[in-house]
Amino acid sequence: MQFPTALLKTSVSFLLWLVAAAPVLGGGGPENLVLVVNANSASSLAVANHYIHLRDIPRHNVIYLDSVPDREQIRVDAFVRTILQPVLTEMDQRKLGSHVDYIVYSADFPTVIDIKIHRDKLVELKPGLPGRLYMPWASINALTYFYPSCIAGDPSYMLLDANWYSRRVSPQLLEMPFLGDRQKSYAQALVAYKQDRFEDAADRFRELAKKHPGQVAAGYQLARCLAQLESKQEAMRQLQRVVAAGWCYRSYTANDEAFVDLKQEPEFQTLLSTMPDKLLGMPPTRGFTSRVAWGPNRWPNSEANQGKRLMLSTVLAVTRNRGTTLSEALDQISKSVSADGTRPAGKFYFTSTGDVRSKTRRAQIPIAIAALRELGLASEQIGRIAPVDQKQILGVTMGVAKFNWENVRSQLIPGAIADNLTSTGGVMRANGAQTPLTEFLKHGAAGASGTVCEPLAIAAKFPNAMIHAHYARGCSLAEAFYQSVDGPFQLLIVGDPLCQPWARFPDFEVRGLADGDIIDGAIAMEIEPATNGVEIARYEMYLDGVRGRDVAGSNSKINISTNQMSDGYHEIRIVAVEPSLIGTRKSRRIGFEVRRGERRVELKPAAGRQTSLDGQITLNATATFGEAITIMQNSRAVGKIDGDEGSITIEGKLLGLGKTTLIAVVSGDDLSVSSRPASIEVTP
Repeated sequence: MQFPTALLKTSVSFLLWLVAAAPVLGGGGPENLVLVVNANSASSLAVANHYIHLRDIPRHNVIYLDSVPDREQIRVDAFVRTILQPVLTEMDQRKLGSHVDYIVYSADFPTVIDIKIHRDKLVELKPGLPGRLYMPWASINALTYFYPSCIAGDPSYMLLDANWYSRRVSPQLLEMPFLGDRQKSYAQALVAYKQDRFEDAADRFRELAKKHPGQVAAGYQLARCLAQLESKQEAMRQLQRVVAAGWCYRSYTANDEAFVDLKQEPEFQTLLSTMPDKLLGMPPTRGFTSRVAWGPNRWPNSEANQGKRLMLSTVLAVTRNRGTTLSEALDQISKSVSADGTRPAGKFYFTSTGDVRSKTRRAQIPIAIAALRELGLASEQIGRIAPVDQKQILGVTMGVAKFNWENVRSQLIPGAIADNLTSTGGVMRANGAQTPLTEFLKHGAAGASGTVCEPLAIAAKFPNAMIHAHYARGCSLAEAFYQSVDGPFQLLIVGDPLCQPWARFPDFEVRGLADGDIIDGAIAMEIEPATNGVEIARYEMYLDGVRGRDVAGSNSKINISTNQMSDGYHEIRIVAVEPSLIGTRKSRRIGFEVRRGERRVELKPAAGRQTSLDGQITLNATATFGEAITIMQNSRAVGKIDGDEGSITIEGKLLGLGKTTLIAVVSGDDLSVSSRPASIEVTP
């Protein structure tokens, strides 16, 4: 039994918050993550319970699947039918599409997907492609990342430049930001500009910039037109907009002949001084959102048909065959969560040897070291297969077929990304020939990756050395991985996607509503930022899992009517987002009970809140209305009581190892009333 439909209905008062604003980029948080659980796997339940508890994942964002194939490898049609499509359908029914950026799998999912039917189609479309370069296997997280292509049977996700969120140099920055008719209009505007028809060009660029405010190419070209039309103030305002959107090419802008009349203006020089100076075409590090189409020039477009819609994805743990033990997986997750915002001291290491696995990524190392040193972080290129006898390793990039980290005698700090280029690092079956990625996870890394089949020594299939710089700039682990790999279709990524050791989190206080409050009228909240030096650009609001209108500014007063809310338990989540391109987030959850009428539901353990995996726990439930009471663990029903009161006994193994919460729900008259959550712990 899945999530009761009535629970998805949202109050009219809250729907007044909903807006169709342009999507704003931002780093991830628990509200942005859907966790997919294999309901028939003890390991998957245990890993999920642990992660939900530590990361405070909303119960609406947990999806349990009952028909997950019990194999490491399955065909792509089976993957879509039994895993991907059911997840997307549930997300749509729960109204999560407006804010979810991550689909993350707990343990015990197939990690290798047979994509032969897609590879054969690619060969038909592009005759002459070297077959060995496109071996017909993909990782579960990569096909989830490229979910629209996977479902449509579009094999373009296999190409080595398929990832348009990657931060590679794009010579198309100012030439091809769009697709189809939008690109045709953009090209016509470029021609008009070159022919000195500046007003015509400005009209076209203005329309494109209005439709796609995150796409800096159209905005920058509009500023050039305005400067040529001698509209200095308008040109300056437009330049300020594109700089705020991430335009970061100071030297190029300073030498652009279009701005020759602006160069002596103090305002122009001030703007230049605030602008980074990247190589033209190199996109800046930035947070991810699934609600834009990433354009061919690596910048976000607002229309879905103007690029690629993507979804960050990792696997939390692999606990069978060449994976970690369950205990190691739980420990690794705990360390990852504890690393957030710690900004640890230590050093990044990049190995450089004569092994082709190492040489493949050697050219990227100096760029990454320079970027890390700009951040004040120590880094070193070493001429051996691994950093030996080193403490406080912040991250490592290696290239070797086999290694034993215990023999290396070095320490990975909590939160570290450890990455090794080898042929079968992502092959989890028992007879894998080379060291698996889980060797790093066993020794404390927050995340690691490896290919699920022989990839050849192709740099585009692996994270480049800049992964550590994206991470150190404050991105989440998943954002760092996907920004650094151009063709990830064979790459299995395992670890905590939300880990952010170098993030500077905004913080705030909420007054007017506290956890546990009982409300019978309006809610008047005041949100005040903390004095930790991190600016807050906006707040996001969520009521019972549904996102409402963003509130701009750091100090805000919010009034919410409960007139159309059902009686019973509800949750408001308030998320503060800082203003950089990364958009680091901090959330607070407040649970409260509406008591306006006589409808009540209560759930209490009969004797204690703990049981063992082999044991049972008994709960008592009472309601003032309805014909049945459903007991829910997150989004799935785990029991039912006929009538308006009674007891129920639930087996520990059904809930899974670890801490979890249960609620009682009574549905009727097109609404649902929920009890306060009951915390339960299942021990070994």
